[in-house]
Amino acid sequence: MNDSPSLDTLLALSDGALVGAWRFPVDGPPVPVAPGAVSAALGVDDGVLWLHLNLSNARAADCLAGLRRLPEAAREAFAARDPSPSLAACGEGVFATMADVAYDTDGDLSDRTVVWAWADARLAVTARLHPASCVEALRQSVREGERIDRGEAVVARLYDVRGERLRAVVDGLAARLDELEDAVLDPRLDARREPLGRLRLLGARVRRFAASDRTVLDRFVARPPQGLSRRALERFAAVAADHAVLLDEIGELVERAHLLQVELASTVAEDTNRKMAVLSTISAVLMPMTVATGLWGMNTGGVPGGEDTAGFWWVTVLVIGAGLLTLWLLRRFRLL
Repeated sequence: MNDSPSLDTLLALSDGALVGAWRFPVDGPPVPVAPGAVSAALGVDDGVLWLHLNLSNARAADCLAGLRRLPEAAREAFAARDPSPSLAACGEGVFATMADVAYDTDGDLSDRTVVWAWADARLAVTARLHPASCVEALRQSVREGERIDRGEAVVARLYDVRGERLRAVVDGLAARLDELEDAVLDPRLDARREPLGRLRLLGARVRRFAASDRTVLDRFVARPPQGLSRRALERFAAVAADHAVLLDEIGELVERAHLLQVELASTVAEDTNRKMAVLSTISAVLMPMTVATGLWGMNTGGVPGGEDTAGFWWVTVLVIGAGLLTLWLLRRFRLL
């Protein structure tokens, strides 16, 4: 059942195909495994071995071919590099394809990458084309001493870590949404639709991540592989439940943001209508006054009062009276 002795040579000469390897003893902290000691670690009956490969390295395929414990279906899945999220039985273990955020993009959810993983009780193999946030976070946790008792737990922890990072994003969105809600409901504060639009966009991206995971996890838990242990199934069920709660929270946040956008649009419309009403009233009051001043301002002969020294004052009284009469008529017919 041991792998070919050439595996160590392949890993040693791969120059970056193996990103990292760790062995998790039954008792004790995780131990880093050098490329030249992978075959020996595979021959240990107790504990778990985790290998993380870089598929952008051309020799990664040779390294996967040298892993005889890896089922042929898993090798084909790694080679296909299908980005569609999935989680299903593969040989005596499980194979997962999960979308993740690229590690070097400051958590920008629009820059996505894919992680492929296969695991059975004693071995876990993960691979990616570009550094992924969830894998790097799990690697850091392992460096700090996190212990893993089964190979399938590596896959479950990847989903778990991804969920934790998405929850951090959701918590930030919730805090920002609370601030925007106060701004929308308080007329003294400046509220704009642009932050709400960005929040809804980010929420939609988070929801796409969580929705894809929830679908594959629910399907996997509903029809688990026959060889999967009860403890491993409970882990995946717990992760699926966490993703369901997270997805509900994201949906609630997106709906709140939508309602706030509607409220903001209504507030803006009411403010615009109020200003237009004021402008319309001023225009209606000034219209007769403008007509009067226009008539008496014509440079033609025969203008009444043109020779009267008190003509200007009579016209002024007429203009003011026309404005007051118009204002009275607007109030009389309840147009104001």
